[in-house]
Amino acid sequence: MIGVIDTGIGNIPSVCSALKKINSDFILCSSKLDLDRASKFILPGVGSYKTFYENIQKKNIFNEIKIRVKNETPILGICLGFHALFESSNEFGNYNGFKFINGRVTNIENLNIQERIPHVGWNNCEIKKETTIFKNIDNNTNFYFTHSFTPINVQKSNIIGVVNYGKELVVAVHNHNIFGVQFHPEKSQKQGLQLIKNFVEDFNA
Repeated sequence: MIGVIDTGIGNIPSVCSALKKINSDFILCSSKLDLDRASKFILPGVGSYKTFYENIQKKNIFNEIKIRVKNETPILGICLGFHALFESSNEFGNYNGFKFINGRVTNIENLNIQERIPHVGWNNCEIKKETTIFKNIDNNTNFYFTHSFTPINVQKSNIIGVVNYGKELVVAVHNHNIFGVQFHPEKSQKQGLQLIKNFVEDFNA
């Protein structure tokens, strides 16, 4: 059973629609009892990290998620859910992440990139390491992006995908039972569905 964590904002309906397309059983998780029913988690989110973080804290599931992932429950973070995997984010303040992956999240503007911000649209993902999440997906496949913030100071061993957007941006990470992607697989057509399917069907910690 896939647990889609209900962050209260963003792309949850799109993620649920993608899971239906690959015939996956899932549950929306808003409480400890919901989390107990899931064998894997998808952590989606679109909007501000401030609202995302505050919503999860209000539901009293931040620490519950952290405990389960530390105990090897697989998780896939998408967009804001990707940002949450890191140590912190400075979007509209300074907020903690789950600290599953070394690095912190900051505005792309701070990198002095001469590109339009936010980064919106299709961009090719260079796969740095072969992992289960990219099974049956060609290198430099296009995925759909929409973001103004990006992780920096990420440990090289955790980086599995990057894009070139004025500078190289980290857009996919892996650490044991933890995956995260900056792009939106649920909005990335066939290749996005394949990525979600890989996580649901093939990945085990």
